[in-house]
Amino acid sequence: MKKIRFFFNLAREYLKKRYRLIILGIFLGIIFFLFIPNFWQKVPFFSKTKKIGVVGKYTLEEIPDEIQSLMSQGLTKISGDDEVIPALAESFEVKSEGKEYVFKLKKDIKWTDGKPFVAKDVNYNFKDVQMNIDNDYQITFVLKDPFAPFPLAVSKPIFRKGLIGLGNYRIKKIQFNGQFVESIFLIPLDFPSHQNLIFKFYPTEDASKIALKLGEITNLNDILSVDGIENFANLKIESKTKFDRLVGLFFNTEKPYLEDKLFRQALAYAIKKDRYSHRALVPISPENWAYFEDVKPYDYDLNKAKSLLQNSLNKTEPSEIKLTIVTVPQLLNQAEAIRKDWQELGIKVELGPFKPGETDFQVILAVQEMPSDPDQYSLWHSTSTNNITNLKSLRIDKLLEDGRINLNLEERKKIYFDFQKYLVEEAPVVFLYYPDVFSVTRK
Repeated sequence: MKKIRFFFNLAREYLKKRYRLIILGIFLGIIFFLFIPNFWQKVPFFSKTKKIGVVGKYTLEEIPDEIQSLMSQGLTKISGDDEVIPALAESFEVKSEGKEYVFKLKKDIKWTDGKPFVAKDVNYNFKDVQMNIDNDYQITFVLKDPFAPFPLAVSKPIFRKGLIGLGNYRIKKIQFNGQFVESIFLIPLDFPSHQNLIFKFYPTEDASKIALKLGEITNLNDILSVDGIENFANLKIESKTKFDRLVGLFFNTEKPYLEDKLFRQALAYAIKKDRYSHRALVPISPENWAYFEDVKPYDYDLNKAKSLLQNSLNKTEPSEIKLTIVTVPQLLNQAEAIRKDWQELGIKVELGPFKPGETDFQVILAVQEMPSDPDQYSLWHSTSTNNITNLKSLRIDKLLEDGRINLNLEERKKIYFDFQKYLVEEAPVVFLYYPDVFSVTRK
């Protein structure tokens, strides 16, 4: 009991002498926490940083949407069911039969440097679009022609000079390797609710896996294969199916034999598709409102494939034909399986590496991202430079042209149903499956 009274008296005397210092410490702590939040982010004890690996070479203008959306917002955004809804805009209205889009802006939005966001800050630079500032919180876009996907176009995040944005994170630092981004360091505005993020970019999946093993990154998202790290200690691996991407065989329809629709269909029928758990039939996601599955499925049928091949080649022997499939390392096993399938037709098939930007090819096995809006003019119209198959079809061109100017949802749906049906019939690509991707985290 005497010991307890001794320590109690000692503590009381200490508080009498030091109470001013203790009160000052508490007061300064509150000031730092409330008014100097960045201080805590700079102290290692308080600041946690997630280091995320990204596969691909990107310039500053090409940074993936999921990273841009952390730094800023657009006038609109895409909901979970691919619907375009307001973001920086409070609402929007379509006028003049689709030639005018009026956006009313939210009035409580600020840039990450604290300045208010107003209509004059909107800096989209669209071709054949006039932008009128009606007042500080209303802007009107006047289009030369109706364009149904326009609300999706303004979902692109807006930035001011210096990459000042309107998101939940601000940029602390960007490092470059030549013209390509090497890393981006983001700091949350609402710390400590969110943690610092560092995105590090790697040219290949193999390079990103090495970085994960070395501890350069803590997370690696949406990779196609976990080969080489599946048994690595202290890793948590999760998988999910990406229904906004598809894996397909893209034919260069300007190459000998491949310019014949019957030849392409023969190749489609010759592939054993029961190896794919999530079959893809069309170039539009099954989660999209315009998805149409009542198309020719090209289920495996070797006899039909041989019959079509014979009708296509006339007097040419299959053994006289040699095709080369180019692809990325992550899809090499799939390419090898397809090579064996096609060899059953008597065709000689080789595999080769895909080189970014390559256009002089016969067949590419690749992953294609599908846009949220079913408008795929840039991918399949005969005049588009992004039409890697070089498909030329007046019927498909007309459907793509009509689909982007029609504002009626039900009519657009019918147009894109027809587009999918006729595209599959032309077979410039064999749609194979929706890929499973992996997210890896160091424990």
